[in-house]
Amino acid sequence: MFKSRFKEGKRGKVALCEIVDIPNKNMPIDFAFYDQSKMGEFNFPLHFHDEIEMVYILKGEYVCVIDGIAYKAMEGDVIVIPCKSEHSIKNVKEGSKFYNFLFDYTILNSRYVDNCEMKYIMPWILRDTETQKVIKNTVVVEYIKRLAEELENKETGYELYVKSLVFGIFSELFRHHVVKSNQRVGRDSSNKIKRVLVYIEENYIDPITLNQVSEIAQLNKFDFCRQFKTMTGRTFVDYLNYFRVRESLTMLQTTVKPIAEVASAVGFGDCNYFTRLFKNYMHESPSEYRKSRQ
Repeated sequence: MFKSRFKEGKRGKVALCEIVDIPNKNMPIDFAFYDQSKMGEFNFPLHFHDEIEMVYILKGEYVCVIDGIAYKAMEGDVIVIPCKSEHSIKNVKEGSKFYNFLFDYTILNSRYVDNCEMKYIMPWILRDTETQKVIKNTVVVEYIKRLAEELENKETGYELYVKSLVFGIFSELFRHHVVKSNQRVGRDSSNKIKRVLVYIEENYIDPITLNQVSEIAQLNKFDFCRQFKTMTGRTFVDYLNYFRVRESLTMLQTTVKPIAEVASAVGFGDCNYFTRLFKNYMHESPSEYRKSRQ
């Protein structure tokens, strides 16, 4: 079960910023089961957070306010709350029960930004595409039930199943529950960032600066950093470092080149810095990684 805490956000006392602690950082999704009969009156005050939230009503009736609009949700309904949306939820009938899912949208990201992200995910994150906030969809409900089972049981391969179910849920949202679509703005932003991703892929061996990539994207540095983080889930520097570390994996597995030479071949001038980053991303040193895979 996820844990959370609140802090006052930029909007003062109008809403609180919820800091969500999802235990498994490699599978950034978790869920909780709420039973109002065991908790007393259920009332989440107005707040917002970086994670996407989905609520499946098992029993009872709730009022959920999302970005200032009140929605009524009853048994069998699914509430979909985009990241950073101000929202509150309160039960209006005794004995209410629901599943609550929180997940980081990076679970929907690929290693490289692909057509699925550009066409569907990014426009939704950027609010160029809007979906219904309360939906009735038996397929989504079935996916959610299976999602809860997989996260609870954690059998071998559950991570693959969880990701497939999340993509299935979003496929249903985009297929049946879109209420506004203005993908041109999303595509324009995506295309600018995609040019940078292609540039990184082709030039990661060489030094790459924020000034360079901002110019490639034709954005000022502030807008570039904001859009890049939104699209990739990583800062520019973090993405570049992660990309270089990932490129080193094949070389570590298939050659006997010294670690310093591998580091240089993927764009790191400092072997010690490469080793620190490698351990941060891969949870083992380059030497340990090579030894376990050769």
